[in-house]
Amino acid sequence: VDFITCPDKLLMTRSGKLISITVDPRNLTPGVVYSEHVRGYVENYSDDGIDDTNGIDGIDGKGLGTGQPFIFDIPIVVVKPIVIAPGVGEYSLNSTRNPLVFDDSTVRHRHFVAPPEGCQFVDVVVTDTRQLKQPTRCHDTDSGSGSDTSSNNSADTSIYDSELSYGGVGGDDGTVRMIVMHALQIFNGTPYKHNEKDVYIQMKPGNTQVVSLCVHAGVTMELCLGKFWSTTTGVVSCNVKLQFRGVTVS
Repeated sequence: VDFITCPDKLLMTRSGKLISITVDPRNLTPGVVYSEHVRGYVENYSDDGIDDTNGIDGIDGKGLGTGQPFIFDIPIVVVKPIVIAPGVGEYSLNSTRNPLVFDDSTVRHRHFVAPPEGCQFVDVVVTDTRQLKQPTRCHDTDSGSGSDTSSNNSADTSIYDSELSYGGVGGDDGTVRMIVMHALQIFNGTPYKHNEKDVYIQMKPGNTQVVSLCVHAGVTMELCLGKFWSTTTGVVSCNVKLQFRGVTVS
């Protein structure tokens, strides 16, 4: 990867060795989590561990092979948040035409946002994109009776759908869907429970729910939205936006 720099080779001794690793996140895309590993392998590794050429165990001149076990592993995780500029009062986590979709392949969405300067509260506005359709009216069209059908089309013989149908990304589904929202800001030496919020949201077609939480300006906030474990069928699709507010003393 381009943002991690480390030595190509390392001479391991009995007393240990320091490894210089440089991480440069400046060109990384904001709002994305990058997970990489720096791993050490024995050069010219041999599966049988015996080398008749130079008498060193594990060396046979083959070079790095597929499936070779590593002797150490240094995980590197970089989270570059979306930094909200001062004075910006609202930020959408998705575009208008592309809602956040929760289906069998995508059960959760994670976002990393740094609230703007002066922000003390964030309102998470979640809107179900399924839209209510008008009830369908059906008429008696039986023409085999030979009688005048004009009277059969009166209000007392009209047939209406007994259930309302809903459309949108989720399809024709009017059921209540539950999603889980978890927000967290991390501070060294502070328990998670002091700076997190876990909410269960019941969504109906076209319904909007607002969840408010206290935040610290400039500190990365992880916001995770996902389907509840019992919501196993159907698709949940939502528009989500963040509204920032706060009071400053002049």
